[in-house]
Amino acid sequence: MRIALSLAIMTLLAFPAIAGVKVDHVTDADFESYRTYAWKPGTEAARPEVQQWVVQAVERELEARGMRKVVDRRADLYVVTYAYAEMDSRVRANYVHLDVYDVGVITSDVVLTTKGVLAIDLVDGESGRPVWRGVASEVMADPSLKKVRKKIDKVTRKMFKNFPPS
Repeated sequence: MRIALSLAIMTLLAFPAIAGVKVDHVTDADFESYRTYAWKPGTEAARPEVQQWVVQAVERELEARGMRKVVDRRADLYVVTYAYAEMDSRVRANYVHLDVYDVGVITSDVVLTTKGVLAIDLVDGESGRPVWRGVASEVMADPSLKKVRKKIDKVTRKMFKNFPPS
């Protein structure tokens, strides 16, 4: 079963350019038995406020499903998040045909895009094996902080829509 989960996780990570939300889980995990959760370090977002929004969104979703956060003792599940944004640029060329002698003008401009990626792992507290993963990847046309917060809430809700898996 570990091989199946490893393959599923590698598949999710191999295609980070796919926009949207992807979720996978281990089929033999007993999600009904998980009652508590705690946090373990992952890769935090570069901006502290963005990481805080991720934590708030995940905690909101887990607590809405009856889970309770614990501190200073073993939890049934550990939450690990990985968040990053990357800038990408490409040159777009345009050819304008001017006359019958194929004389024209080539213009170009640089197009900048920002892609945000958020991965959330839930790790079994007893065995230490990952049992659930949600990954969201999306190009942000407007990476303002207000829109980033809305996007974090939206994708986190979508990830946990069918949690616990049946």
